[in-house]
Amino acid sequence: MLIALVTHLPLILQEVAPDHTVKLDRVGADVPIVRRHGSSHRRITMIGSDGSLSHFLVQTSLTPSARSDERMVQLFRVLNRLFDKNKESRRRHLAFNTPIIIPVWPQVTLSNFSLCFHYSCVVY
Repeated sequence: MLIALVTHLPLILQEVAPDHTVKLDRVGADVPIVRRHGSSHRRITMIGSDGSLSHFLVQTSLTPSARSDERMVQLFRVLNRLFDKNKESRRRHLAFNTPIIIPVWPQVTLSNFSLCFHYSCVVY
């Protein structure tokens, strides 16, 4: 389970101004292999037009645990709404990290991978 402390309030969906849009400039040259949930994935780095780095895991031949990622993201979003309703959790800025999952085609997905979050199974 992944819990993140966020320092900002939840974003409200609104139209983004064109000058705040970051476009894909290039893909990083290094493609390391990352072990996660008992399987290996390739990690690609996308470099934005503003120089920002975004890391994604390329998940292929989806296993049952990988298919459940979307359901887990939905669960985390529901729990985040419950955290927002609770006064004490709002004061502490508690929230679950909900990664971005992009289905490329039926057997391949890109999953947002942040280097600053660690799963509890890695810690112990």
